[in-house]
Amino acid sequence: MPNENGRISAIAEFLIGNENVCLVIRGAWGVGKTYLWREVEKEIGEKHKEKKVVYIDLFGKESYKQILEEIVLKVNGSHNEILDKVTKLASNAIKLTGAVNINLDSIFSIFKKEDFKNIIVCFDNIERKSNKLPLDEILGLVNLLKEDKLCSVVMILNKDELEKQELNNQNKQEANNDPKPSDNELENPRNWYEIHKEKVIDYEITIENNDEVARKIIENNLKWDIENTKQEIIDIILDYFKQELNDNLRLLIKLTQHIDYFNKHCFSKCYENDKRKEFLGALEWYYKAMITEMKRYYSPPMKDEEKFSGSFLYCKTFLSNLLKLDEKELQTLQKDFSEAIKNETRRLFGKKWQDYYFGNLSDKEYAKGIQNLLQNTKNYVFGNGILYPYNYYITLLEQYKQITKEELHSEKDKIIKQFIEVWIEKESGVDINDDFIDMGFDIIRDLIHEEEKYKQFYEECKSKKYGITDIDSFIKNKSTEEIRETFSSKHIVRYNNFPIDKISEVFQNNNEFCKEFFKYFSSHLSDNSISKYDLENCLFQAYKKFLNQEEYKVKKEEVKKALEKNHSDSLIFQLLNEE
Repeated sequence: MPNENGRISAIAEFLIGNENVCLVIRGAWGVGKTYLWREVEKEIGEKHKEKKVVYIDLFGKESYKQILEEIVLKVNGSHNEILDKVTKLASNAIKLTGAVNINLDSIFSIFKKEDFKNIIVCFDNIERKSNKLPLDEILGLVNLLKEDKLCSVVMILNKDELEKQELNNQNKQEANNDPKPSDNELENPRNWYEIHKEKVIDYEITIENNDEVARKIIENNLKWDIENTKQEIIDIILDYFKQELNDNLRLLIKLTQHIDYFNKHCFSKCYENDKRKEFLGALEWYYKAMITEMKRYYSPPMKDEEKFSGSFLYCKTFLSNLLKLDEKELQTLQKDFSEAIKNETRRLFGKKWQDYYFGNLSDKEYAKGIQNLLQNTKNYVFGNGILYPYNYYITLLEQYKQITKEELHSEKDKIIKQFIEVWIEKESGVDINDDFIDMGFDIIRDLIHEEEKYKQFYEECKSKKYGITDIDSFIKNKSTEEIRETFSSKHIVRYNNFPIDKISEVFQNNNEFCKEFFKYFSSHLSDNSISKYDLENCLFQAYKKFLNQEEYKVKKEEVKKALEKNHSDSLIFQLLNEE
């Protein structure tokens, strides 16, 4: 296929440099004929301002006169002298009949060759004309414009569709026992183009591949470009266009406009430079789902087929709500897309594992793959969730060591520190999926206690994030209600930020705090609520340490007796009976 810009310039220069010629632009529906012509028209206007293009869409046109009327009106827009003639003619008709009854053939005959100088008439959608308008009449008008007015004409058509229409018309004539066509009429509808090509058509251009036009449409309609990702995004959409849309540029225009909305209001907000590869992978999946759903919406569904399949849940709402989503829907979509980015990283790791265990990847290739993945993945933990449990990464590191006899020390250190940051989030009450509790956090907690460098990293991160490093500052100036709020299952993890010894001193020195703790956790809690608490939490362990002191020996036994009698299902009773 020739370069699209070169083709546009060649057509424009041809029409500027020639008069009374007929050029046909032919191709299948949606292949980009009209889009190409609009670009040609734009270039003609820029290069030769005296040239005027009169664009006539034949969609639904029923008569020769309708076409003439539109030509007259559009030419009049820049020919005041001719407009005066038409106005006078219309005025006389009104006086004689009381209504406007203009003879269009008469008006058209008023025009001289000079009136059509520098006029190019373009007939588009010829195959979408009404069946009431014979093709011969259109071709006759083209010939009239060429020969009588010395006007250049462009015809945009789908030859195959026109042949089908002519064949259908002929079959109807035969079914109705209409007279057979005479010898000088078309016996075979498939011959009509070749016959009239010799009589009327001077030159033709066939558009078979519209990849360049499609790329240009995508470029024009996608306004968003973050960190030079636009070309990659264009390639993704172009690839699915060729796979799914059957070269339908009209549909592509709609879809890219819709995609740009989601790019702007959702996807762009999830982009992070160090997750570029994962972002583009997730975006590709979402684009595919969107294109599938929107294609089903705009193209007639097959028999008994739903208009929406559900692969992109927001499509129905978006298209039914004047191409908009409300703020809540956008936030939910943004959250879903963020999860898709996480899943994309999982896919990269998972694919390497499958290639090794089920495919033909060698030990050396697998080890190299592990190294590349771990070195190029800057985030093992996204937001409040974990891509894989800590043990998964450790297994990869051990496999690498087993194969190469070497260790990836810096990668292991990076992984541990990222999991420590997530552990701090969890300690601070951030809602992390419970499935992650048993996925290596016990090992992370032990590393913090056993290795000085990780203990120091933990303290530094915690200090940067929350500032408060001692229990006294944490509870200072808190009301009774606020103290009780810190005991909730959501916020109790904050106590893990403080040493057990220091919290124990609070129980010993702060009577109100001690009483509120006892009242809160000696009361009846539902099984569901109790299940959300971890008795290893520093607050519980500090209370146990407080009561285990010699001076509270009798007190502890009395408390246990009282709880056993009235509150045996309480958390405090469970705590004191762990020993």
